[in-house]
Amino acid sequence: MVAWLETLADRFFASDHGLLRLRFAARAVLSVALATCGSLACGLPANSLLLGCVAGMVCSTSMRTDAPRQRLVNIVLFAPTMGASLTLAALLHPYRFLGDVVFLVVMFIAVYLRRFDQLGFSLGMGGFMAYFFALYLHATPAQLPSMYLAVVIGVTSCALMALVVFRDTPDSTLRRTT
Repeated sequence: MVAWLETLADRFFASDHGLLRLRFAARAVLSVALATCGSLACGLPANSLLLGCVAGMVCSTSMRTDAPRQRLVNIVLFAPTMGASLTLAALLHPYRFLGDVVFLVVMFIAVYLRRFDQLGFSLGMGGFMAYFFALYLHATPAQLPSMYLAVVIGVTSCALMALVVFRDTPDSTLRRTT
């Protein structure tokens, strides 16, 4: 029985050196769970709650840097990027054709930002997802305050998970991997 457990453990650790994938997935799942709890505690409507969960998930999964300082910069810039994209989508909600044209421009910018390392990828993804979900949820300017709050809750949950609970540094990642 012990040999079987050792073999199973060896296979598990061989497929996930340093538990990087497990920690990455746990960070994302816990960010979404915390964003959900925070949004429910604030009494946000369902569409804002969904947006907060998306903000927590996208912030967590698009950030692939090990340096805590780079993570902090990413998180600080993520919420304003999502907020600007949300605002644009909500203001263009009555003008469907113009909103769709701007959506194509947002997609282009999001893809173009990928050339600027992980920060560009993360911010582009955040801006794209915010615009997409604002269109999907039919966001209006009247809904923006609750959506801003939801984004702040989602990004804060990501910050808590990335900077406190799963505080990875290149040294700790190397130690776990070896």
